Amino acid sequence: MNGLGFPAPFKYIVMIIHKYSEWQEPEKPPFTLEDVVRSVTEMMMRYHVSFDEAIRYLMEQGLNYNSFMEVNGLDEFIQGLLDQLEQQKDEYRKRYDLKGLLEKKDRELQKLDKKIHDQLSRLNKDELLRLFQSTKLSPFTGNLYKLQWMLTQNFPEEEVEKLKEDIKKYSDLNESVPHIQELQEKHRFSGREKIDLAMAFSVRGKLEAMEKLESELLEALQHGDLLNVDEETLKELLGPKAYEEFAKKRDEIMDIFSKAMQDTGMVDVEEDTGIFKLTPAAARRVGEHALQQVFENLKTDGIGKHQTNYQGEGNLETVRTRPFEYGDSVTQLDLPASFINALVRQGSQLPIRLKTEDMEIIETKGPAKTAIVVMIDMSGSMTRFARFYNAKKVAMALDTIIRNQFPEDRVHFVGFATFAKQYLVGDLLTLKPKPVTFSGSFSNMRIDMSQPDAREKNPHIPEYFTNLQKGLELSRLLLLNEDSVNKHIICISDGAPTAYNDGKYLCLTYPPNENTYQGTLKEVSACTEEGIVINTFMLGNDYDFGYFGEDQFIDRMLEVNKGRIFYPEPDKLTQYVLVDYLSKKKKIIGI
Repeated sequence: MNGLGFPAPFKYIVMIIHKYSEWQEPEKPPFTLEDVVRSVTEMMMRYHVSFDEAIRYLMEQGLNYNSFMEVNGLDEFIQGLLDQLEQQKDEYRKRYDLKGLLEKKDRELQKLDKKIHDQLSRLNKDELLRLFQSTKLSPFTGNLYKLQWMLTQNFPEEEVEKLKEDIKKYSDLNESVPHIQELQEKHRFSGREKIDLAMAFSVRGKLEAMEKLESELLEALQHGDLLNVDEETLKELLGPKAYEEFAKKRDEIMDIFSKAMQDTGMVDVEEDTGIFKLTPAAARRVGEHALQQVFENLKTDGIGKHQTNYQGEGNLETVRTRPFEYGDSVTQLDLPASFINALVRQGSQLPIRLKTEDMEIIETKGPAKTAIVVMIDMSGSMTRFARFYNAKKVAMALDTIIRNQFPEDRVHFVGFATFAKQYLVGDLLTLKPKPVTFSGSFSNMRIDMSQPDAREKNPHIPEYFTNLQKGLELSRLLLLNEDSVNKHIICISDGAPTAYNDGKYLCLTYPPNENTYQGTLKEVSACTEEGIVINTFMLGNDYDFGYFGEDQFIDRMLEVNKGRIFYPEPDKLTQYVLVDYLSKKKKIIGI
């Protein structure tokens, strides 16, 4: 026999079988730190909050730290706290005699029941007796209160005062005993220490606090998060030492999380305050993501050099060629076109012999620069229907496409409401519309703004009006400093102007009137004289225009400037603006 139990001469063969299948990527965690940053930046864009406010909100909601970071000893630490809680609960169960308390209160209820029954019988009121009998079928005390009221209506106060007092005692016991019964059934108290009703409810409160803390710790065990544990309750129930250990571990988690966030390269953390801030690189990613969303479903249609899942014809730059002339540089030789000419001339004969007459030269032009100001309406009405969210998204996407594909172009950002101000692209994430601070359907205000500190002296000036004139003026001044021939203003708004500047006065008018329109049109004319084209993207709906002559104002604005007006839905705004920009860019380069 050999060592395996087979006869010695027996020979056996071991076969190793390999099975092959398509490789599948291992399952990823629910999310990564990069996903967290993306979610936070989306919250910043949509709800106009700071990065720190958004990340703190996610922490309060129970951010799943265990998906992307490890904290040494966290599981053991939390389990230790859970064990302490369970030990305390067990001590309560083994200490108090709730069963004896329930038996005592049951006897008191029976005595009161008989006493009240006898007293009501002596009063000879059957309806009151029936009402009392019904209370014993339910723990609810509504009928007892009704019984007390009916006694007062039927008998003098002094005759039923003692009876009403007994009914009140019965009512309180009738309401309290079921809660103590539930507590006994849940925890099975087996101790011998006597306890009164008030103490029983105190024990009940303590146990409920323990169960709530236990639930928070179990949640922390799952998510690796101590930031949503009630530290005051923990300190009260488990003592100062447990609290100190808890605080130390919580700070360790926060330090690790802050370091991990910084390691992504997208987040900075202020050392003194612990405030989270987005880096400029992360802000640019927001624009890249917005750009990707716009173009991911578009076919290549000759609009621009964007990535697509579809194939088609088109390229941004129109390529023109001409026959080679003496003196032309061969670096501009269009080889494919030249060889095709040679094939046409000599047929399929090989080798291909290239002659001067076959050669094609690519015509070149200098760079065609464009200077753009994106004007974003920040008036109060832009909060509706995600208008402002989409306006910010288009601004950041436009900045990205210019930065990546047309670095010779310049883009500025102007926000306008009652006043106008230039913003950097990094400011756009947390930019928000001006809140409506006054109520009413009519306004006609003239405010003297001649003093340098006029705004400080008038802190209650409503800032949510639409001063299109001031936005255009600031945009025009920015473009005057640009050396580009092609100057454009992209105005994103949702309605007609309701404010304008008349000399030293700021005029706030709602509904808008002819003076508002004339003041704005003067600035439109000033832009036109400087060769600035104004394209307006109006985010309202059919019900927002026409009440106060807004449609006529828009027609006059187009007549003066010869620009264009678009009426996209807010969620289509980014696509409209970028496609329009790329279309113009194509024409400029191809001239």
